[in-house]
Amino acid sequence: YVERENIIISIGSLRWQKNHKILVEAFSDIHYRYPDWKLIILGEGKERKNLEYLINQNDLEKYISLKGSLDKIKVRDWLLKSKIFVICSLTEGLPKALLEASASGCACIATDVGDCSKVLEDIGLISINNDKNNLIFNIERLIKDQNLSNLLSIKSVEKVKYYSWETYINIHKDLYHQLLS
Repeated sequence: YVERENIIISIGSLRWQKNHKILVEAFSDIHYRYPDWKLIILGEGKERKNLEYLINQNDLEKYISLKGSLDKIKVRDWLLKSKIFVICSLTEGLPKALLEASASGCACIATDVGDCSKVLEDIGLISINNDKNNLIFNIERLIKDQNLSNLLSIKSVEKVKYYSWETYINIHKDLYHQLLS
């Protein structure tokens, strides 16, 4: 974890539900205290122009990058070099990007929507939905506390195995055996 770059990463289509706007606003505040950190957002969508405008208004073009849609290999590469993953959606189900970030060993932060808090129980931080100050608090907590970030990184790689296809199949196989017995 320590060898990773000072990158906060978020993955998701650029639409209002993903609420990347609040992440850009939070990073704008964080950047002045931690200028060696960068924000990378992977995804494409209707909110791109609004996000580009917000980034330009805050003079953060050198520190925030909208990478667009990338293939699986490039997404994996970004996750493996990033320290912190943030998902700040207003609504979610079970976000695949959160599982991928956890499996990649990122220290993760998510809003309390859908199954995010279930996934991150004991392995990540949960932010209050649409609360910029709480999001800033959680991001800064991971930036400042390397021991916590490292611990969450290690624990997340183990826990997320519960969400593998193999585990899913075995759980359902056991359930069917119980029903047929």
